[in-house]
Parts: sequence; C-alpha cells; structure tokens
Amino acid sequence: MKQRILSIEDVLDQVTTSRVFGSSNRQLNLLRYLLSEKQAGREKQISGYKIAIEVLGRPKDFDNNADSIVRVEMHRLRKNLVLFNADSKALNITIPKASYDVCVTKTPTTLSQGKRPPLSSFFIALSLITICVLSAVLIYKIIFRAHKTAHISHLCSQEIPNLLLLPTRIIGSTQLGKEVGLTIDNHLQTGFIQYPLINTISGEVNCTRVEPPLYHLKAEVFMAPQNTFVSVIIQYVDTRQIIFSEKIYIQNQKNILTESTSIALYKIAAKTAHLNGVVSHDAIQRPWQDSIYKTTYECLIKASKATSLANTPDRDKEAVNCMEAAIDSGSISPDLYGTLAHFYLNQVAGYQTPFTKSPIEKVEKLLIQAEMIAPLNPRVLSSRARLESERVPINLERLQFFVYALERQQPFNPHTLILTSHLAGYKIGDWEFAKKISDRAKKLDRTDSYLLYYIDAGYDFLFADPQDAYLTMQKLYFRGSVITLLLKLASANKADDTSHTQHYKQELASLGYPDNASYIAFIKKRQYEPVISKELIKWLAATK
Repeated sequence: MKQRILSIEDVLDQVTTSRVFGSSNRQLNLLRYLLSEKQAGREKQISGYKIAIEVLGRPKDFDNNADSIVRVEMHRLRKNLVLFNADSKALNITIPKASYDVCVTKTPTTLSQGKRPPLSSFFIALSLITICVLSAVLIYKIIFRAHKTAHISHLCSQEIPNLLLLPTRIIGSTQLGKEVGLTIDNHLQTGFIQYPLINTISGEVNCTRVEPPLYHLKAEVFMAPQNTFVSVIIQYVDTRQIIFSEKIYIQNQKNILTESTSIALYKIAAKTAHLNGVVSHDAIQRPWQDSIYKTTYECLIKASKATSLANTPDRDKEAVNCMEAAIDSGSISPDLYGTLAHFYLNQVAGYQTPFTKSPIEKVEKLLIQAEMIAPLNPRVLSSRARLESERVPINLERLQFFVYALERQQPFNPHTLILTSHLAGYKIGDWEFAKKISDRAKKLDRTDSYLLYYIDAGYDFLFADPQDAYLTMQKLYFRGSVITLLLKLASANKADDTSHTQHYKQELASLGYPDNASYIAFIKKRQYEPVISKELIKWLAATK
C-alpha cells in the first residue's frame, strides 16, 4: 500500500500541535511560505527581500542591511525546528544554514508492518497492556529528557551570560495594535545580537538550570496623552536585582518608532551588552559553575578595557598574559583566540609595545584554530580582516570579502563599524561606504568617536575644501600617534597654514621621524589605498 503524500497543512498541523511556535503566527506563516515555495519548485528563488515583503509585512523599500528581521526570524525558526525534531516521531524538518530550502522527511518506523496476532486470553491481553503502558512511560521520559536537553543546549549558553528578552507589554490604550510590541521586540533583538558575548534569547525558554548568570530584559510601553515612553529594565534573575533601567520618551504617538527611537533602542544594547557594558561587569560578580568559562570571560573584559583611550602598556600586557594563560588552561573560545590575535596585530601595526616574537605566525595559528570552531565568529572575522590588511602585498579581493561580510553581520555594532570603516577607507578606498558606516556608528555610540574622526579627516582631506579639511584634522588626538601627526602636517601644508607645522615636526622627530623622507617611508609602509597614499606623500613632501 502506498504511503499518503503529506500536504503542507499536514506538516503545519503537526508543528502546531507540538506547540514549539507558542503563539507566534509569524513563525507559522514563515514556515508555510517556505513549504509553499518548495512545493511550487521556487525554493532557489527565495530571498530575504521576498520574505520581508511577502511574509513579514515590510515595505517595498526594505533594506536587509539596516533591518535584520529576516535573519532573526530564520534563526528562531531553525531553533524551533530543532525542538520539534527532538520530540516528533513522524517528521523531521530542517533548513540548512545560508539557505531557505526547507526539507521535510518522514521518520522511519521500527515496528513491523505485519498483522497483529490475535489475543488468546484475558491474561495475555492484560500483560500486553501493562508492557505497553510501562513502555509508553519510559519512552515519554526519554523523549521528555531529550527534548529538555535539546531545549537547553540549543538555546541557553553554558559559557557566557544569558539574556532573555521578554515580550514587550503595552500599558494603556492604543490604536497602533500589537505590531508596536513586536516591532520593539525586533529592534531590541537586532541590537542585542550585535554583541555575541551575551547570549540573547527570546520566547518560552527556561535557562534557570544553566549556570552562567541569567538576566531578563523587560520592555513596557506606557501610553499616555502627554508622556508616552518605553521603559526598559534588565534584571538579574536569581536575586531579582535590577542592574539597568532607562526610559525612552516618545514625542509622536502616531509614529512611535521613528529613527531616533530605533537608535535609542540600539543604544541600550551598546550600553549593556558590550564587554564594557553593565551586563558583562555584573556577570563576573556572580557565581559560575565552570571556572574556565568565567576566567575566559574575565580575560575578554580585561582585553576590552585595554583597548580604551586611557590604556597603558601594563594593561596591554596584563590582558595578553590573561588570554594566553586561559588558552594554555584549555579554553577553546573563538572570541578569545580572535581577541588575542587583535593584540598581536596591534604589535605588527606598531600600536602597542612588543609582546612576542613572530606575531604574524602566532596570529595565523590562532585564527586557524578559531576558524575550525566558528569561522564566522565576529572577533575571528575582524582579526582575519586586519591580518589581510597587514599582508604585503594586500590581497584586495580577500580584504573586501571580510570587511563587507563583517559589516553585514553586525550593522549596528559601533565597535565593529569603527574597524570596518577604517579598513574600507584607508585600505580599500571605498570612502563613501566608510563615511556612511562611520556616521551610523556615531549615532549608535559616541564613546569612541575620536576613532571615527579619522574617517572624517581622510574623507575631507580628499574631497573637501583644504581649510575645512584642516579644521576636521584638529579633532584628531592620539598621544604618540605617528599617523595622527602626519595627517595633520599634510593637511596643514595643503591648506597653506603653517601655524602648527613646527610643533608637528618636533613631535615627529621625538618619535623617530626627523625629515620628509622618513614621513614618506612611513606612509608607504602602511600600504594605504593608492589615492590617499599619493595625496599624503605629495603634501608631506612639501614640508619646509
């Protein structure tokens, strides 16, 4: 007898019955769309743009780089299907990463398809019923435990702090509907997933049995005629202690999610989920079950502090020693490998005092190990991009791949945007792109805005009036930085402003660069993109 071919509704009925989607119609509609396109033979034509427009209700000017809703919903769908597969006896549904091609297979049965033998007596029947009941209880326990294990292992981290985003609540009457809450949820999730060293989760997830610190984020919209605002608090679950709270006041009730509100929501993630943020600093004060994970996390926080403007060589060395010791003790964190590689690359670039011999070889080794664990880890990607920018000669195509991939992966992480804007401008020569993402980073977080001024300075030096460009250069400050002094000197020469040139020359001489030839040699060694390199050399050669 032929088996009946499953219809789309058969599949959706089984998924709905399993309750893995909870009350999320969005997840169900997304799965229905993927199944329908697959049945119509159009699975290879599915794109993130089509999903955003046809399923998620986004407008036709949707930009996948600026709005990560498709990536977020696909990520949730894959995780929900893992839970479904762990419990389902009939179907297995998978969607490979970097694909929208859904695959549905029937779970093979292990029972014989032969005829059932007749029961000879009441006692045989009773025995069979007893066996069945006991077997059912045993199977239920096994499946329940497997389901629970999958539930925790796939959604809750045992290595880094967990942050559960609770659904946004609307307090008071509104004509804007439930979409307001869902949109705020999406913005918060988009913001927090930029920071992978906090494990951000949502939905009906129970991480209380996992030992790294667990936090809840609660967002509530208080609707009032004059003072509508969004309240966001983060709470440490074990003690219910509030570690962060902020209000975002809304000026226009008819359009709550303006650009300024969206940026404000992204800023909350920047303030709390970065390694210098409140969640990370609170987490290392809390108990952890596994000391190696806590040690690794503490090392990453030390490394983050060491990259600040007020850094000292002692902090650099302390951070490097901590990371090297953690790796020697058995840590296999790709974030740790990628971060340590950054410090070695700073030595190569001359930004930090030497830590080790043969830093390039050590970077290569670290990145090979990290890429075997997590090749798309942001810290690994950023270190790989920096390594490509230090090669002689630079492989421009490879560098472009890593820079643009990193920006697409973390479009709202200001710390990532600082690196990608610098590489896009000074190394690749895509100054329009560099300026665009630099401006975006300033809106998100101005803590490290002094680094973004280098993009403004380079852009204006090439394209603005020389006097205006020199005014921009005055914003640059980095004690003992050769490139800062050379940029200012070249710009002063181009603007024909000699008021500070002697000071720049004296500072450069104290750093080992006494004349025009040494200035030009430095610029050539940095392997900047041809246009700015030629312009800098031209005006540095004009120094009198």
